[in-house]
Amino acid sequence: MYHAPLAKGSAGGRLYLSVVAVLTLLLLAWHYSIQAAAHDAAIAQVRTWLQGMGASAGKVQFRLLRGALTIENVNADIQGNPLSIRTLFIQGNPASITTQQPKIQVVRIQGMSLEVSQMSEQWQNLNVATPQALQSLFRYAKTIHVQDSIISQPRQNIQIDLQALHISGSAEQRDLFGQGTFQQHNDAGIWHIESFIPSNTSLQTGEIIAQSDNGKRSLNWAGAWQHENMTIHFQHQTSSGGTLAIKLQQDKQQWKGDIQAQSWAIKTSAFKSLVSGALQFSGTTESWQVKSNKLLWQHTVIQQHQTSIQSMTSHQLHINQTQKTIQMSRLDIEDVNMSISTTKSLIQPAWQWDIASINIEGLFISLGQNDENIHFPSMHGTASVQKNKLQLDISQQVDENQFWRIQSKGNGSLYLSASHVPLIQIRNLLPNPIRNQSYTIDGTAWLQLHSTPSQQWKTSGKVYVSDMMLGSKNQSFSADKVELTIEDADISGIKQANLRVDRWTMQLPMTPQQAWSNTSHLEAWASIPWSFQDIRFNQGKVVIGSHENTWLSQADLHIKHWQSDKPALFTLKAQLGDAPLSVDMKLRQEEGIMQWQSIHMDIQHANLFFLKDWLTLSKLPYISRGHGSLILDVKQQDGLTQGDVDLKLLRLQLLSKHQPNFLENTLQLSNNEITVLAQHIKASFQGTSDTAWSTMASLALMQQIKAQKKTIQQVATIQRNIQLLGSLRIQQDIRLSLNERTRLRRIIKAIKQHKHAIIELTPDIGTAELTPAFRQQIMQTQAVIKSFMGRRGIRRENIYFIIPQEKHQSMSDISAVHINLIE
Repeated sequence: MYHAPLAKGSAGGRLYLSVVAVLTLLLLAWHYSIQAAAHDAAIAQVRTWLQGMGASAGKVQFRLLRGALTIENVNADIQGNPLSIRTLFIQGNPASITTQQPKIQVVRIQGMSLEVSQMSEQWQNLNVATPQALQSLFRYAKTIHVQDSIISQPRQNIQIDLQALHISGSAEQRDLFGQGTFQQHNDAGIWHIESFIPSNTSLQTGEIIAQSDNGKRSLNWAGAWQHENMTIHFQHQTSSGGTLAIKLQQDKQQWKGDIQAQSWAIKTSAFKSLVSGALQFSGTTESWQVKSNKLLWQHTVIQQHQTSIQSMTSHQLHINQTQKTIQMSRLDIEDVNMSISTTKSLIQPAWQWDIASINIEGLFISLGQNDENIHFPSMHGTASVQKNKLQLDISQQVDENQFWRIQSKGNGSLYLSASHVPLIQIRNLLPNPIRNQSYTIDGTAWLQLHSTPSQQWKTSGKVYVSDMMLGSKNQSFSADKVELTIEDADISGIKQANLRVDRWTMQLPMTPQQAWSNTSHLEAWASIPWSFQDIRFNQGKVVIGSHENTWLSQADLHIKHWQSDKPALFTLKAQLGDAPLSVDMKLRQEEGIMQWQSIHMDIQHANLFFLKDWLTLSKLPYISRGHGSLILDVKQQDGLTQGDVDLKLLRLQLLSKHQPNFLENTLQLSNNEITVLAQHIKASFQGTSDTAWSTMASLALMQQIKAQKKTIQQVATIQRNIQLLGSLRIQQDIRLSLNERTRLRRIIKAIKQHKHAIIELTPDIGTAELTPAFRQQIMQTQAVIKSFMGRRGIRRENIYFIIPQEKHQSMSDISAVHINLIE
């Protein structure tokens, strides 16, 4: 909105000085002394004087008798602003022009054009140094006329048309009157200013009327032209119904007055709101204060953090522009939406805020980065601000269990605590590799975190999740308990963390040839860009396809220094089938990727029955009885991979429904059934790191198998003496009854009488259907028997499982496991 130019606190005075300044600029300096004789010399002196002031002119006429001077087509450059005057007429005593009180009767300007390109938004701030002689000329001229003139500012599309400007009277008391228009061609429309300058010096009055697309504005003033005791009344009503009324009284260069607003729109690049209420203003444009007992702020939008506030009420507001302070006794806030980006530190305010009490109802916070935000429930509570230090306590009891709380204790940190939160609500806390892999997220979370926004959101604390489940199309990861502890994490990532997972299950898809062909959740965990000091996965298992097909059980995984500047140590202890498995790896971070340096794997006397479904799906022979042991050592250095593999096969029986091509010249299966009585294969391998170590190890073993295939015997040629020692019913659980334990002890006593005896645990499924769940129960019973015998002196490597098959059906109504002694 256009404001009338003011100077030293007076609207009329400022406008007067602006006009005087403009006229001073319009009238270019001239200095010459009239000589009664030498008409031509006088004209020459005028031109010389104009040139000395940086001006030029066309025709110059001097009338000695009338004491008049006419200059036509004046052109000048006033501090970079082009000026042209069609006719400049001066009448009086030219000889007095250079004196402190020149005796000039009339100054008349016609057809003036001034294009101001460097003028600021507030025209009164334009300061142009003019010669003292010219200032005196305009001050003491009896009459000044300006007609048909234009002042424009192209950059802001502003134009002032002076139809007529008349100034008359003595230097101490002047009458002023002007007519013209002020036009601003922008989004605000065109402003028309009537009664350009007041015409009464004892009590000036005037009116500025502005018509724009947003409504009609008017400014009224009254007071003395010499900037004392002026009163300004301003009223405005917008087309949307907002009103603003201002009444200011000048007193010794200070302004005091009242401001009354009703749904008045305040809009800046960083803030907008509709304010209603009464304010008291005091001070000057350079130093002022505003006070208000009560203000209502509606539909407030704060650009920082994309904050929108439906309603605010401020009490005892005091704004001191000089001291840059904002004080309130109380602030009531309702229905707030705030989006806080954790990619940026909070900006400290330039002014000092002090709010004794803040009441908050309905605060919705979205915290995070981009679209990966955490959306908190609607909270309420209290707060206060002392010298820009926030003390905050907001909370929400969502239901009988779920609870949220955010606190700030004035130390610059925020404290977040939450209980019984559905994990799906904070899914964006999960790292991208896990979140992107998971279509289903379930579980209940507890959070205890504290963060310092001003320090790149440095965060520490603990996240605890129970009954977690992350699921995708054909795989899932679940755990009874997950506990994550982080220290000094910031917007760049988590550099110190500890993770503990208890009673977990990883379910992977059953795919031919390679059970890990699809990206797994374990691989997703491995790609998390966090540094962990300690990771522990306790008492877990890995199942392939279905939960009945367990590959790893009782799995404990321990990782130290994951993705840190230290070598990472990876240790896995588990049961592979019913056999112990241990894996030790050493890894190092290279270019942001964890690269393995060495691997040691040890599996002893595993029955490998768990591989049946996968081997069958891959059109490979599956194992129906026997043990396998494997010791693997691999190292990687300078781009080379080298290792040793030691494989033992004992009483291994393989069955096949297919004749796989790559085994045709190796095992030469006949009748799709073979038995390996004893096979011990050692191999070494070496190659570049471009080839997977597993591929190199497999090829090395295959080459050795080809060289030793004469040790493979047909099952029909094996002579076996089988003695049934007893049977045990297939268990529904892993607990043995007293009667069963007694029978097993008796069987163990009989076995010990045969020094080199082999024990086979053969299923008898009776008339039952061999479902995957039933097969799992049979193998579980076999494992219970083997464990019981192993603890009582029977060598585990001498106890063999027989895989349940359809041929083990019988006429019995009772399903059992037969304990056979083989000699």
